[in-house]
Amino acid sequence: MNQHLMRIIYFFHIIFLLFFSLESCDIINPDETIPATITIDSFIVSSDILTQGSNSSKITDVWINIDGNLQGIYELPATFPVLETGDRALIIRAGIKNNGIAASREIYEFYNWEEMDITLTSGENKHITPQISYKDNLNFMLIEDFEDPGLKFVTTEKSDTDLIHSNIDVFEGYRSGMIVLDSNHTFFECKSYDSLFLPVNMTKVYVEMDYKSDLDLNYVGNNQFAVGIFATTSTSVIQDPVIYLNETGGKWNKIYIDLTDFLNEYQTALYFHLFIGANKEKSFPDAQISIDNIKVITYQDE
Repeated sequence: MNQHLMRIIYFFHIIFLLFFSLESCDIINPDETIPATITIDSFIVSSDILTQGSNSSKITDVWINIDGNLQGIYELPATFPVLETGDRALIIRAGIKNNGIAASREIYEFYNWEEMDITLTSGENKHITPQISYKDNLNFMLIEDFEDPGLKFVTTEKSDTDLIHSNIDVFEGYRSGMIVLDSNHTFFECKSYDSLFLPVNMTKVYVEMDYKSDLDLNYVGNNQFAVGIFATTSTSVIQDPVIYLNETGGKWNKIYIDLTDFLNEYQTALYFHLFIGANKEKSFPDAQISIDNIKVITYQDE
């Protein structure tokens, strides 16, 4: 084979290899689909102030379903990609930190969800602000917003200080509840005035509460700020702290307290009371705890 023919064969061999390598790249790395995106910064919550109390909320997450399938769970504010473009059915649910625990994120089932039809386009963003409200079949067994002169809580005999109305740095409205702890008043405890006939069959029961506290539970000693239940049986009254709340850095916080599992432990209880308690170590500086919009919520009896 002469040298000229060898050059021709070599040239076509190189062309073939280049062509094959380009085709292989297209197969291995095909064009990527550009997703649509959705942005959700926050929810708007509405409530009937007379029957449901304040619309205060702390929605931390959004749960997204597209065409009946869970698409994702995102911490707010969120912008997330969606590969499913075109006309889609969207369901948006509000998520919370159950008992204030970051590792225990759940849909707050007492809120309705937002359902909408949406057209998603590749490369385009949709900005959505979901509007939700409480479900209609709920029983608000206790609502205390501290706006009325009377209180729906009474201090217990053990308490050496009182729950008072305060117009200082209120959460909303004109007044909030306040507990002051100092060197002469170190222990506070109150309970709901009315008995609460709560379900013990794993039906969901939540306490909602806005609060602000100076009481640092990490301080050496016995600082405590607790929310829990008194369970009254035919023979005894059992006190069960459900959750301990730490200081809030001078800011108001909201918590959703899930009582369901705790109530299930008291199958023989005749009724319950919600309690709020606090204890200050004598060496700890004076402390204030402010509370507002306390609710006990469950489902209506069917």
